[in-house]
Amino acid sequence: MTMRTLLTAAAIISSAIGVGEAPISHSTYDSSFARLGISRGNTQLSEEFASLDQQATPLPPAPWAKADPADSLYRLAREAMSRGDYKRAAELFRLIPQRFPQSAYAGQAMYYEAYSLYRSGGEDDLSTARDRLNELKQRYPAIAKNDGATLLTRVCGELAKRGDESFPPTTTTTTIGLRHSMR
Repeated sequence: MTMRTLLTAAAIISSAIGVGEAPISHSTYDSSFARLGISRGNTQLSEEFASLDQQATPLPPAPWAKADPADSLYRLAREAMSRGDYKRAAELFRLIPQRFPQSAYAGQAMYYEAYSLYRSGGEDDLSTARDRLNELKQRYPAIAKNDGATLLTRVCGELAKRGDESFPPTTTTTTIGLRHSMR
C-alpha cells in the first residue's frame, strides 16, 4: 500500500465521520519521514524517507464548513488534488477567494493553490505560487506564518535552482520574505 493510498483513505474516513473543526497546521507532516531517518543516523534511510516526502501529497483538510458557499468548490479542488491533477486543483482553489472572499475556506484555498502550483512544477507555476504565497501573507497572516513560510522557502529554492536571478542560491528564508514583501 502506498503513502498516497493511505492518505486518501484517511481523508475519506475523516470526511465520512464529518470532522467539524477548522484545519490544523500540516507543518509537522512535511518532514516527518525525513526526520525519522536522520534521527536514526542512517543516511540511506533518510534519503529514502525524503523521497517519500516528495511522493506523498498531503491533502487539504476535510471540508469543515458545509454551509459555506465555497464548500462544493473546495471539495472539487480537494478531489482533483487527491488524483494528482494539480493544474485543475490550482484552478479550482483559485476560484474560492476570487468568488467567495469571506469564505472560511479562502485562506486555505490560497495556500493549496500555491501548493498545487508548486507540485505542477512549471516555471510559470512556481512564480505564480510565490506571488500567491506573498498575497496569502498579506490577507491571511495566520495561515501564511507556518505552512506558507515553509512552502515559500521550497518554491524560492526551486526557482533558485532553475536560475531565477531574484533568488541566488545563498538567499535565506528571512531575506526572501523581506525582499518579496517589499515589492
